[in-house]
Amino acid sequence: MEREDRLHNQYMESEDHLHHQYIERQDHLHHQYMERQDHLHHQYMENVPCTDGGDGPDVPCTDGGDGPHVPCTDGGDGPHEDRLHNQYMESEDHLHNQYMERQDRLHNQYMESEDHLHHQYMESEDHLHHQYMERQYHLHHQYMERQDHLRD
Repeated sequence: MEREDRLHNQYMESEDHLHHQYIERQDHLHHQYMERQDHLHHQYMENVPCTDGGDGPDVPCTDGGDGPHVPCTDGGDGPHEDRLHNQYMESEDHLHNQYMERQDRLHNQYMESEDHLHHQYMESEDHLHHQYMERQYHLHHQYMERQDHLRD
């Protein structure tokens, strides 16, 4: 019984450790995703020439985007901005898909490790039970032999 308790405690500790690692990896993955998303958004904002009338550091236009090299009018609408926005959205989608794939892979790894751990525990449990039954049988056999011997 003591060995069984010890085995169960080891299993629970391993299980906790595994879960803790999984949560840490998930947090790390989410943190990376948020950093990349911020970086992507920052890049996009740097490349957009003007919004709300063309106000911006490198934009010579005001009040509707008037200027020779500025493709936007009335709040930054124009082919260049559309292209940038589409690129940004594609990059955002790609980033999100990568993140979800990594999340799935992490979850699958966790579940595989969990299964493996449980399988190991069950094998140890079976082995322990088998040993216990063999000892029981052996003890019973010895007992019966002594009984027979006492009768003689």
